[in-house]
Amino acid sequence: MAQSESTAKSRTESKIDLLSAAQAAVTDANERSELRGRRRRNSRFGRIGLAILAGMVVGGSGYILTARPSWFFTPDPAPPPLEIQDASVRLMLFREAQRIRQYRAANGQLPDSLAEAGSMVTGVRYTRLDDSTFRLSAALGTGEIGFQSDASPEAFLGNSLTLINRRGE
Repeated sequence: MAQSESTAKSRTESKIDLLSAAQAAVTDANERSELRGRRRRNSRFGRIGLAILAGMVVGGSGYILTARPSWFFTPDPAPPPLEIQDASVRLMLFREAQRIRQYRAANGQLPDSLAEAGSMVTGVRYTRLDDSTFRLSAALGTGEIGFQSDASPEAFLGNSLTLINRRGE
């Protein structure tokens, strides 16, 4: 009988050990499942947070590019005074007149257009008056400045060079 009692005890102990192992396995499986669930929730919140952040960046960029707020962009500089603009246009017209004179000296005739003379300036009108004279004009504000090739350069330019040289002072 002693043997059967010891066999019964060992069977009971084996069953207890087996039950403990099974419970430990279930507990471990539950803990892993819970950990996976947390990770999924965290990754879901991470994806949502990333989507929100991306939306904010795109929205903010769109706002900045369309509204052009002064706190982000440097404001455009103020236009120069009208007298400086006038002097600049006069110097530009005189320079273009020199270009046309150089063309006439090289080709024996006036060009048909400013582009033919090598000019890349826009906003200047060129008119041939006859075989040796021409007129250049450009808009300034609401008016127009014109230079005729037979006019005195000194009278046309006036104090333009002085004004341009002093503009930084």
